[in-house]
Amino acid sequence: MENALLCMLGFFFLSNLIYVNAQVSIKPTVTWRHNWSEIFRGETVTLTCEIRGGAEWTYEWRINGKDYPESSESKTITADSGRFGCIGTRNDESTQWSDFYSLPVSTNKPAAKLTASDTIIPAGGSVTLTCSVSGSDGWKFDLLRRQSVHHKDQTIRTNEPDGVFIISVEGVYSCRGGRGGRGGPVFYTETSIKVIINETVSIKPTVTRKPDWSEIFRGETVTLRCEIRGGGTWWTYEWRTNYRNSPKSSEYKIIAADRDTFSCRGRRNYQFTQWSDDLSLTVCK
Repeated sequence: MENALLCMLGFFFLSNLIYVNAQVSIKPTVTWRHNWSEIFRGETVTLTCEIRGGAEWTYEWRINGKDYPESSESKTITADSGRFGCIGTRNDESTQWSDFYSLPVSTNKPAAKLTASDTIIPAGGSVTLTCSVSGSDGWKFDLLRRQSVHHKDQTIRTNEPDGVFIISVEGVYSCRGGRGGRGGPVFYTETSIKVIINETVSIKPTVTRKPDWSEIFRGETVTLRCEIRGGGTWWTYEWRTNYRNSPKSSEYKIIAADRDTFSCRGRRNYQFTQWSDDLSLTVCK
C-alpha cells in the first residue's frame, strides 16, 4: 500500500514538472543594414541577430515590447524610435537577451531639390535638370512632368542614380528621391518645388506697319502688327521696344515721336517663338 502511494505521488510530481532551459553565457548582438549615412522614419531596415559560438539557433525578437518567437536571424522593420533586441534558443539552452537598441532615426522627411541650367530651351536644343537631396546619400531619382499647372504629374524618368536629366520639351517639372527595396525604392522624399521650363520653337514672326509710308511724321498714328505664320493660334504677344506699357496683342498702336526699333515674339503655354527681326521706325520732324 505504501509503495503504491509513493508511485502515485511520484507520477504526480513528474507530470507537473516545468522544464527550464539552461541559460548559456552567450549574448547576441543586433546589427542593422543600410547603405546610407542617415535613416529616416518610415524607411525599411533589416535587423540581424548575431550569435557567436555554435549554430542551429532558433531566434526570438522583442520589438517595441512585442515578442516575435520562432523568427529567423533577420527581421525587417519600419524605422521608428522604438527599441528592439533578440534571444536565441537551442534544445535545452537559451542565450541571454541582447542589449536593446534604438535606431538613429531622423524624424523630418527630406525634400528633393530641382535645379535647371536654364529655364528656356533654345530652338532645337535642350537644358539640364539636376535633382538632389541635401545631407544624405543612397538616393535614386525620378523626374516628373505636367503639361501645365492644371494637369497632374506624370513620371517620365525613374531610378536615375546621378539625378541628371537632359530634356528638350517644355513643361512644369519636379523630382523626388527614392531608396530601399530590391525591385525599386520603397521610401520617397518629399517632391521638389516645381520648375517651369519654356521652349523656344523655330518660328520667327514678322513685324509690319500701317501706314507703310516712306516718311512718318511726328504725331502720326502708326499701327504695328506681329505676324506669326505656320504656328497656329492662341498666341499672346510680347513686344521689345523703348516704349513703355507695350500690349500683349498682335497689334501695337503708337504715336510717332522719335526714332525707335520694334521686335516681337509669341508665347503659348510654355512655348516662345524666336524674336522677329527689328523694324526701324524713322520719324521726320
